Amino acid sequence: MKNNNENPRFNMLDIIIAMVFFAAVTILSIFLVFNHYSSDKNSQLKKSTEIDYVVTMEIVNNAFYGCIKEGDEVIDTIKNADLGTVVDVKYSDSTFTALNQQTGKLETLLYPDHSKVDITLRAKVKLKEGVYMLGENQITVGSKFNFRVPNFVGEGFCTRINVLN
Repeated sequence: MKNNNENPRFNMLDIIIAMVFFAAVTILSIFLVFNHYSSDKNSQLKKSTEIDYVVTMEIVNNAFYGCIKEGDEVIDTIKNADLGTVVDVKYSDSTFTALNQQTGKLETLLYPDHSKVDITLRAKVKLKEGVYMLGENQITVGSKFNFRVPNFVGEGFCTRINVLN
């Protein structure tokens, strides 16, 4: 005759207790991990950093030369938000690449009556998840900005960021 007590069996109550235990451990782990990361993010958001960043416009008609001046306040034309203050404006030749039909080689040529404009802006930003934020605008290399100053409206891309403090 075989004794049934030798092989203990799990009943439904044992399974429910095990599930409650694993659920409690999982919830506690998630709470601790997210609480740790959210406190790091909140401390980053409180800290303000001053940066200079360059917005480059590749092809600007020379008729607008001098319309962007140091001290101009720059406004995002889409979000109507502050993008900072102009601290420097540099003009250089605007170029393009074309195929020389006679030689069959690519050549860099000047774009007639146009300039490349590098506008250096200064702003106080906050660091959020590794990205500089100016209000709702992300300041990253490659970001496109549609902007206006008192005498000019244009668009350009962020090409450089320099942290000041």
